[in-house]
Amino acid sequence: PDIVTLMIGVNDIHGEISATEFKKNYEEILRRLSSETKAKIYVVSIPFIGSDNLLLPPYNYYFDAKTKEYNKIVLALTNKYHLKYIDLYTQTESLFKEAGPHYSADFFHPSAEGYKIWSDLIYADITN
Repeated sequence: PDIVTLMIGVNDIHGEISATEFKKNYEEILRRLSSETKAKIYVVSIPFIGSDNLLLPPYNYYFDAKTKEYNKIVLALTNKYHLKYIDLYTQTESLFKEAGPHYSADFFHPSAEGYKIWSDLIYADITN
């Protein structure tokens, strides 16, 4: 491929994969992509997921803290491999904290509108 976008981690957080295991797995992915392809690699942060209708206190605080912790790992590894980091979390946090048409019926997964928001932000970063 000429371009690779990598956005993984939400399921690791919600599946309670340890930060150590997450880092090990993520680094292996970046190492292989960097060494086995000539692609331009864009690493996308773990987005904020979970509207106020889905994650009530204290779970909303817990998952948000875990997302921030794992994003620090993602950013550090992105820098280690000299790749481009796209901060989707910061760009969409306030919107995705609230229920709305950007969520599917489960209030966890984005709707087509939510994915369009993400894709537009990612595309804008790739083309700049």
